[in-house]
Amino acid sequence: MRSKFGQDFWAGLMFVAFGAVAVVIARAYKFGTADHMGPGYMPIAVGGLLIVFGLALAFRSLARSSQRVDALAWFATA
Repeated sequence: MRSKFGQDFWAGLMFVAFGAVAVVIARAYKFGTADHMGPGYMPIAVGGLLIVFGLALAFRSLARSSQRVDALAWFATA
């Protein structure tokens, strides 16, 4: 089974997922301000950048043709 989306699309979704997880986990920390950064400032900022970068990569892959992804050979990994 082959995916109709290219590898750039799936990489973009992976970036969005990692960024969303970082933002969700960091919400429990104090954010602070740009002048006095709290412990949640950097994870939220980097997570937000990952989300933006991932969305740009995914949308760009839909506009261009990219290399297709084959199904994972589960038995070859063992």
